[in-house]
Amino acid sequence: MFNELYFNIKIILKQKDISFLAFIISLFLLPNSINLSTFALVTAVTLKIIQAIFFQNKLLKTKALKYSALLGLLFFIYILLSSIFQTSFKNTIELFNKQYSHFALLFLAPLLFKKRGDNKLLLYSFLLGTITAVVLVFLISMLNGTPFNRVAFLKYLDIHHTYLAIFLLFILNLILNNLFNFKKGLTNSYKAIFLTIAVLIIAVLFQLESKASMIIIIGLIVFYIFQKLNIKRLSLFIISLFAFMFLINAFNNKIHTSYEKALDFRLQLWEESFNIFKESPIIGNLKAPEKDLLNFNHYVNGKYFFLDSDLNSHNQYLSILMRFGALGTMILLLYGVYIIALIMKTKQKYTISEFIGFSLIILFMFYIENVIDRHHGIVYFSVFYNYYLVAFENEKN
Repeated sequence: MFNELYFNIKIILKQKDISFLAFIISLFLLPNSINLSTFALVTAVTLKIIQAIFFQNKLLKTKALKYSALLGLLFFIYILLSSIFQTSFKNTIELFNKQYSHFALLFLAPLLFKKRGDNKLLLYSFLLGTITAVVLVFLISMLNGTPFNRVAFLKYLDIHHTYLAIFLLFILNLILNNLFNFKKGLTNSYKAIFLTIAVLIIAVLFQLESKASMIIIIGLIVFYIFQKLNIKRLSLFIISLFAFMFLINAFNNKIHTSYEKALDFRLQLWEESFNIFKESPIIGNLKAPEKDLLNFNHYVNGKYFFLDSDLNSHNQYLSILMRFGALGTMILLLYGVYIIALIMKTKQKYTISEFIGFSLIILFMFYIENVIDRHHGIVYFSVFYNYYLVAFENEKN
């Protein structure tokens, strides 16, 4: 593995592919500094375009990336035209930076990718960056004598605990896939290292008090165990696992939080989001920012306690439906249709299993948060969707 990575780095340096190096750096910085990560990402895109124009470098390396970029561009044009149609050109320009600009990454991210072997550098850079962020905040918290919790990450690195949880769950998914599906088997030393990292990740998620993460962890473990155990043993495992989680929840104050309370306010938001969707189900509602639309509905329906909360839908599916309507939703669904079509043609069981774990994480988080409306979320989604897209496209790459 390390020899392969070293070989790939040497090739990229020899090719002087500066845009890809900037892309690698941006992923390392993603959990550590949103400003530096954004700067590196913009630099990567700019350099890629320059390389394509002046050095005749290929803009999109594979057929799958071309389709991905086309879908992203189609969605981006759709939301701009929809906004202009529903409001005005001037209003669309005024809202562009905060409401629409981040969706440009859906068609810009595919430009930055190389072939499958080289793209692994992006994966390892992201993993190293995430681990660095956790260690850094832990050390700062220790030195300052402050609690190591979600507030610490927001204070020192300006990263919301939801996105940090997604990043850590992503690493956990890779570890579980290696433990259960690694082709040639792992040595006991590697198994011990992976298990230790997995335990540390779960411990950090406990500190973050991420209720969603606890559910996803159970889902991932059950998914991977399901591939190895028969039904009888699987049933016993699930019962034991839930009993174990119940005991932890009962005696550990760190995760002894109210799921009902967390769900209650979301149900209120989801109700108003769906009501807004019903007002314009075909093209959606872009007459105002999402939070303004929800606050207006809260006011009209007498939910005055929500007016100062400045909350979005806290549900990516409803957010997309209410803002972009059925037409916009159908365009985004094509992302899923396309990658499933590629999966149907491949025999890469190891990568398929890894992608399913990735999908479980992102699809569940979509259910409780507006993941792709923030920089951390849209970068994570657009990068790793295209990462797996290239992996599935050609088994020999």
